[in-house]
Amino acid sequence: MRAAIDIAAAPDGPPTAVPTVLDPTRLAALDAYAILDTPAEDGFDDIVRLAARLCAAPVALVSLVAADRQWFKARVNFPSCETDLNRSVCQYALIEPDLLVIPDLTADPRTATNPLVTGEPRIRFYAGAPLRLPDGHVLGSLCVIDTVSRPAGLTTDQADDLRALGRQVSGLMEMRRTIRERDVLVAAQRTELRRQRHLDIVARASAALLETRDPSFVLQPILETGAASLGFDQCYIYDVGPNADYLALTHDVGVSEDMRAALRRADLDGPLCGIVVQTGQPLVLENVQESIAPRYDVARQAGIDAFAGYPIQSHGRTVGVISFCASDEAVFDAEALAFFGTMARFLSVVRERLDDEKAMHGSEERYRALLATAGSSIYRMSADWKRVLDLDGEVHLQSPEPDMDWLERYNEPADRPGIMAAVEDAIRRQGPFEHEHRVRRADGSIGWVLSRAVPILDQHGTLVEWFGSVTDITERREAQEALRESEAQARAAAVRRKALIDLGDHLRDAKTDREMSLKAAEIVGQTLGGNRAGYGELDPTVTFVTIRQDNASPGEVSVVGNHSFANYGDVGPEIARGEPVIVYDVAADPRTVTKVDTFAAINLKAMLNVPVQERGRTVGLIFVHSPVERAWTQEEVAFARNVADRVQVGIARLRAEEQQVILNGELSHRLKNTLAMVQGIASQTLRSVPDQAPVQAFTERLIALSQAHDVLMQDSWAEAPIRSVVDKVLALQTSLDRFRIEGPSLALSPQATLSLSLLLHELTTNAVKYGALSVEGGIVHVAWRIEEGVDRSVVLTWKERGGPPATAPTRRGFGARLIQVGLVGTRDTRLSYSATGLDAEFRAPISQVVAS
Repeated sequence: MRAAIDIAAAPDGPPTAVPTVLDPTRLAALDAYAILDTPAEDGFDDIVRLAARLCAAPVALVSLVAADRQWFKARVNFPSCETDLNRSVCQYALIEPDLLVIPDLTADPRTATNPLVTGEPRIRFYAGAPLRLPDGHVLGSLCVIDTVSRPAGLTTDQADDLRALGRQVSGLMEMRRTIRERDVLVAAQRTELRRQRHLDIVARASAALLETRDPSFVLQPILETGAASLGFDQCYIYDVGPNADYLALTHDVGVSEDMRAALRRADLDGPLCGIVVQTGQPLVLENVQESIAPRYDVARQAGIDAFAGYPIQSHGRTVGVISFCASDEAVFDAEALAFFGTMARFLSVVRERLDDEKAMHGSEERYRALLATAGSSIYRMSADWKRVLDLDGEVHLQSPEPDMDWLERYNEPADRPGIMAAVEDAIRRQGPFEHEHRVRRADGSIGWVLSRAVPILDQHGTLVEWFGSVTDITERREAQEALRESEAQARAAAVRRKALIDLGDHLRDAKTDREMSLKAAEIVGQTLGGNRAGYGELDPTVTFVTIRQDNASPGEVSVVGNHSFANYGDVGPEIARGEPVIVYDVAADPRTVTKVDTFAAINLKAMLNVPVQERGRTVGLIFVHSPVERAWTQEEVAFARNVADRVQVGIARLRAEEQQVILNGELSHRLKNTLAMVQGIASQTLRSVPDQAPVQAFTERLIALSQAHDVLMQDSWAEAPIRSVVDKVLALQTSLDRFRIEGPSLALSPQATLSLSLLLHELTTNAVKYGALSVEGGIVHVAWRIEEGVDRSVVLTWKERGGPPATAPTRRGFGARLIQVGLVGTRDTRLSYSATGLDAEFRAPISQVVAS
């Protein structure tokens, strides 16, 4: 064996121009074998050693000719693994049908200038067997090279051996390609199988998560079966605390009991998943064990070398974390990471769905509670309102069939026109519908509802349906109705109270019982309404009633006249007993049902008769007629009876007043007889007294008292008009023409009447004897007034003018003392005697003067 050839120092030569070298199909075939730049292999190395030995050549090569170089898969005593094509002799073997043998490279024009020939290692002999593929392409050659020319070339055996070895190289290459293709196929099958496993896990997880309400629970066993395939040995699933301030481990795979207990509630600064919560982003780490970051201490202690953590989010908020960890792998491949991310997204979707369902459930519960508490239902109607599309919240309405006739089913006949008018108006406006009406509820009862609906339009503005609600407002309507009734009752009560007050005024001023009864009947008719009201007088046997006047409405028949109770049913006995006769419907009342035609003739359907009694005997009745059936209320009946009672009291008063007048007349007559008797006794007894003046004065004072009694008797000794008292007393001694009298009307009490009478009598006596009335032309001013102040007083003044000068009396007789005592004994008297005459003023509290 010769020494190895050194080609490093060979000078560069001209490039080869063999077209076959650059044949694209050949180059593609070479690339398909993927053999260039691969490591040495024993099979090829054995062949080149054997070729060198068999051909007794120092160099043997398995040379593969590429587009820009020749690369040696195996070589013996050749230092470089490749050369450029300028140094290639093998390129000429590509076109040879058999061996290419060049005995002297220096003599062959193809190789004479080859740098390896002209320079070191100065090769001189070449023999190469083409490496021909089954498809005919030649990729290179198995060649032997010598540094000396060999004019005889190879022996026959050497040539056959080289051919055989060349075929072996081609076979090895073919087998190698086949094995590589098999390996690629196996790898592809493995990859596909792994991918199928992952897809299966994804499919199982997706199916399990589709309906679950505990996604972590159903996902845990699926992850356990896929851990080995996915390359992780630990998995952690956390919930995040409500305030995102801690992690709570809920489910795991491959985690020890101690670690599970430690992570049941962990601060965010502990496990790596805390970083995921804090950032809201996935976290993928490689070679964790090689890291010295303190933040990874917990992970390193757990033996984690590869980590992938992903947030579980709901509506943009991190609500959990899922992480995958490997202790025997430093890196997760892309497929595993894609799977992990998919699982995190699954959990996020499920968690968001659960949150939505929870929120919707809560919203639905609140909505249904609202409907229930509000007594409401919701509905959908067709665009033309002819069909109920949906009805929910059936608080009070019965669920319908889709095509039912809702108008007849739910609504009262009287309400239907109003409802349809509101519906048609809403359709015309394509605006909101709102209407209050009665409905027939599911239990058959009738209630009130407020129905509201809004139109639903499509994207083209076309009305497609109505969405609305029905709210039970029965209580409100009943309350409103009760309020209206209450207000009406209050107004009616006020009217009745005023009527009673007016009646009292009329009864007080009425002078006869008939006047009272007619007025009472008029007030009852006006107050209670009806088409007719009046008062009837009854005969002593309560067989007939005589109506002298009634108050009939315009167009109604008057019932003035004499009527027998027998013609109007069986009502006489009750009236005779003083009991009211209340008939709501003459056609239904057994007392009147036989006389319906009689009542119809006077347009009477209901009536109220209230007897008026006098000393326990029914003497009349107040009646009210109605042209329609009428449920007389207790208040109306009580009012009529109250009126009747007051009329009875009024009549009793009239009878009492009549008796009082008779009694007063008798008393006055007897008192005047008594005073006349006293006057006669005094005259007879004092006839012999020489001075008759005191006797005259006494007699005149008795007369003054008698006049005062006359005035008092006119009003039952209760009070007397002051002007009447003044006139009667002053007129006893002179003409009233001598007086100027003025003052307001006052009703004097009996005591004040007697006191004023005696006082005026004494003043007049003095004026006639000594004062203004003693001369022709003298006059007296008599006046009285009420003086306001803290103590209201009555002031009486007496002024004499046109008479002689007045002088104070020199002695005090009974008359002077009587004047000094003043009105009702108050002694508040001021007397002034002057040249113009006597001025006197008398004061007394009004409470002592005026009758109460």
